[in-house]
Amino acid sequence: MAQLNDPLEGVLGGFCFNESTPSSHEIQTYLLKVGIYSVSIHKLNWHASNFLPMWASYANNHTGVCMVFKRKPLSDERFKWVKVEYVTHWHNHASKQPYVATTPVFTDDLFGNAQLQLSKKYDYWQHERELRLIAQPEYAGRQAMDQFFDLHAVVFGFGAKQADILRVLNQLPNDTKEKLLIANDMGIFQVVDPQPTRAQRPPQISPLEDLRPLLQLKPRLSFEWGPA
Repeated sequence: MAQLNDPLEGVLGGFCFNESTPSSHEIQTYLLKVGIYSVSIHKLNWHASNFLPMWASYANNHTGVCMVFKRKPLSDERFKWVKVEYVTHWHNHASKQPYVATTPVFTDDLFGNAQLQLSKKYDYWQHERELRLIAQPEYAGRQAMDQFFDLHAVVFGFGAKQADILRVLNQLPNDTKEKLLIANDMGIFQVVDPQPTRAQRPPQISPLEDLRPLLQLKPRLSFEWGPA
């Protein structure tokens, strides 16, 4: 929680306390310990991973990498999905009705309180289309939270150099690299450098081919087994 980049994280809106709820200090201390795994939702077409503001903010100015995941079913009560709701900020939208926070009452469920606090952000973040996996503090480690995501594709920014691309890919297990290279609608891609002449079209992504010799993988056999 302390590593998130929004200074208003967890404090949007007013909250009520009563004698049966934990103190404000207890609630805020707990909030700082929960695990938060943030992803951007693109339900219909994951190729929307070429969204330029996100590349500029979170991928080292278009030289980094976007990991495309598919969510796995979640039935463990120690983890919860929280879809962020974006609310109007009066300063940015003077002509619109500003967001007026209702005043939810905290309960003795610290994990439920954390979900409530982390469910709203002002709308200047709405381009992120954020979905959060929230974990109870004892299960906030990467290994515990990674189990709910399946790597589907890897997309590099248009400014990424081949040496950096190979350095990233060669950190993956060989079976993951094989999976990305051979599966349909999956793979390894790079954003095509946007051009002013195509400014009205969204940037495109292109598959990176002929990577096998550079990925420390064995050559694939060219024959198939047939009937005896």
